[in-house]
Amino acid sequence: MVRHLAEHVPVRSRAAALEIRPVTDAAEYERLPHPAIGPITTPLRRVALERLGALLANGAGRTHSFVAWLQGKPVGALELFVGKEAAGIHGLSVLDEYQGRGVGSALIEHACAVAAQQGAATMVLLATTEGQRLYAQRGFTEVARFGYWYRSFQRN
Repeated sequence: MVRHLAEHVPVRSRAAALEIRPVTDAAEYERLPHPAIGPITTPLRRVALERLGALLANGAGRTHSFVAWLQGKPVGALELFVGKEAAGIHGLSVLDEYQGRGVGSALIEHACAVAAQQGAATMVLLATTEGQRLYAQRGFTEVARFGYWYRSFQRN
């Protein structure tokens, strides 16, 4: 899906106390569950947290991670990658009990604003059928459709 950042998209209401914060230190989520990763209780979650730390260590300032906080609790997250002309959103995640409250929309709009400030004219993303409606509401249009094969390496 794609969105041209110069096009106006109506602002959606969101919880008044919602705050979008940049993640500056992945270690913060050792003690407090990251909304997309969860508590660090498995090797896969450990790797996911280490991946986040590696992304944040990129000193170019073009890779960002944002977490939405509501009443002191992290409730949603996404990653933003900004290139010279285009940016990409990856891994938008909102805890089930906080969906429908504008958290995902707020994260998307925050990412779009940061990308535009850094010179991107276009935002792109891959959307599942689960997220497609939200992205369309936020001004994204479908440009291609393809199958995606995923293999989980989780074992009992």
